[in-house]
Amino acid sequence: MRYLATKKLIEASMELKIRVNPQNIIYFVPTHELAARQIEKKIKRAGAAARFNKISRKIISLGKSYSNGYIDFENLPKTKVSDYPRYIKTQEIVSRFSSGDALADCKGGGLKTPELIASIKKNGVLPANEMPGYSYKTHRFGFGEHSLFGIGPQKEIFKVDKGETRFYVARALQLESFPVVFCYIDKSHHDEVASVGLNKFIESLDDLTR
Repeated sequence: MRYLATKKLIEASMELKIRVNPQNIIYFVPTHELAARQIEKKIKRAGAAARFNKISRKIISLGKSYSNGYIDFENLPKTKVSDYPRYIKTQEIVSRFSSGDALADCKGGGLKTPELIASIKKNGVLPANEMPGYSYKTHRFGFGEHSLFGIGPQKEIFKVDKGETRFYVARALQLESFPVVFCYIDKSHHDEVASVGLNKFIESLDDLTR
């Protein structure tokens, strides 16, 4: 399989400042099932001891940054976002919160605090590099705080498992704009990317908004 560093793909997405309507994202794909992500889990478990923790985090971050951004989406399961249990739970919490239940139970829904819902409801979702406290130095390796997406074989946009909470809240709130950062492209697009360039390939996607 041809190679494209996920770091390069993430940086290109950030540079383009692209967005998408979260209502148009139909499928969630659990990319944690990729072999590389499974290896990261083993390294993380091996680094559980305090003295190895820092080293294991660096290894995992570097591995994520330079893992191959070309993957085979056909070999990964897909679930409709609307049917995904975590999204359904988030929908319930957002609905309760919006109805005035400020202490809506966030356990099991992937939500850290009700303030997150209030913030997104009021301000929308900012790109990770525009969030308070963002530092390129601390986010230059790994996936950082980005909400990540993939480009499927038909150039459809998939949600992948990083930064799900913000996306699910935005979708449940019926927001129509969400910052997109890609970390994976289906391997079938390699020749087109090589021909037109990564940025132009990304900009050619039908579902993008500005």
